Amino acid sequence: MISPIYTSRYVLMCIPALALIAGAAVTVLGRIVGPVALAIVVLAGLSTQVTQREPYGHYDNIRALDRIVAARAKPGDVVLYTNPNAQSFGAAYPYGLHNLPNIELAQAAIPSGTLAGADLTSLAQIRARLRNISRVWVVEINNPCVPVPQVQALSGKKEGAALTGLPLRFVRMWHERGDYLLLYAHGAGSQDITTACKPAS
Repeated sequence: MISPIYTSRYVLMCIPALALIAGAAVTVLGRIVGPVALAIVVLAGLSTQVTQREPYGHYDNIRALDRIVAARAKPGDVVLYTNPNAQSFGAAYPYGLHNLPNIELAQAAIPSGTLAGADLTSLAQIRARLRNISRVWVVEINNPCVPVPQVQALSGKKEGAALTGLPLRFVRMWHERGDYLLLYAHGAGSQDITTACKPAS
């Protein structure tokens, strides 16, 4: 099994270096052609520059998810990120997801010296922890809505269903661009799989 070393956001940090190289190439074109080429590049990239600066500029609308959680979170709530690429969502804003303990982590971000925390626990340990919580916010990214949350490894391989068979019932779901936020609460009854993938009104 191959596990990637970098996430896409780390790779994107190389773009300024590429821009410097392109800038050096433009200066070689001369005093007339160089500024014209630069103007064409600026105009061609203008719409992308504007959209990239929107809250959903990198596809995920983390701000919207944070506002939903900030408005509705209760003491004792936890968060479960089914995709490890979303682990850093809690670091984006100082409210909402940032304030919820990540049920998957054995060590938090600061003690581990990482952005999102380290030492992800096994699926069996996650399920054991979920038995004792009152409510869990499940963050699903880059997928169609999955009514039965499946925890993924960093390689993208499905590790298994996190909530099946636990005393958690589906409460509500929100959809923001490619992201889904599902709320489950401790209680009798099973989740309604049909309802789970219908956006809340």
